[in-house]
Amino acid sequence: MQNQIDQGLTFENTKLTVEDYFSGWMKVHNTQLRHRSAVRYEQIARDYLLPYLGKHKITDLRLEHVEHLYQRLEQDGASVRTIRYVHSLLHRALEDAIRRGIVGLNAAHGARKPKLVQKEMQILDEIRLPNC
Repeated sequence: MQNQIDQGLTFENTKLTVEDYFSGWMKVHNTQLRHRSAVRYEQIARDYLLPYLGKHKITDLRLEHVEHLYQRLEQDGASVRTIRYVHSLLHRALEDAIRRGIVGLNAAHGARKPKLVQKEMQILDEIRLPNC
């Protein structure tokens, strides 16, 4: 307990949910982003992140919760690219939470996310060109 106090973690932070943290975090970071990026971040948080993790207390968030989120998103039909966007947003927000002394660990750090499979490039030649 003393260690947590020394790191700046307070009792108020133990009551903070992921949804509450993201709400405040997005307000701060939206001013530093292009409009299109801010809209995309809000959409990712609203549609993919908060329905699964929003009610968790941010100090209780663990690697298992994050990996379970990625598995559920994959089962629900989310693309690998979308899951990787979710990971990127969550990781970035939790890094900022560490910097602010809200949490001691980034629960998304080290989480296994689906691999992005690169498709082989198809080169068009005269045979494959559509008739014009």
